[in-house]
Amino acid sequence: MNYIAKISIDDNSLVRGDHNKRERDLVITDLLENSSISLFGSTISGPFSLDISVVQNKILINVEGSCRNKDAVEVSLMPMRRMIKDYSIICASYFEALRHAETRKVEAIDMGRRGVHNEGAEMLQEQLRGKLELDFETARKLFSLIYLLQEK
Repeated sequence: MNYIAKISIDDNSLVRGDHNKRERDLVITDLLENSSISLFGSTISGPFSLDISVVQNKILINVEGSCRNKDAVEVSLMPMRRMIKDYSIICASYFEALRHAETRKVEAIDMGRRGVHNEGAEMLQEQLRGKLELDFETARKLFSLIYLLQEK
């Protein structure tokens, strides 16, 4: 029962122009299809609905359980800024390489991209420690969603 059943994003947190809507929708679909999440030290049980917003360099995650019990988790974006920037740069390199580079170069860049993505997931898990417990794959997907909300 500890999975995400619904995700909503606060409209004020969306980047204007919304050029990454497709990618964001894919990440949300992935989270809804396969996730593992629980609130640390809470009696709130899943399945969970998440309402995510970005406010003053923080990610706010309002969590609602199956019995309509609610809790909120706050994560500072400041420690993640460098990781998000690095991930953005390597993603741009990867997509450029897909268009013009040979297979070996694309594979090398992709390995680096995955490594930075994994580091971002680990950093997110660390920041959520004691608040929200996520398995590694859920943390990777949530990092992707945070990245997409921060992408300009």
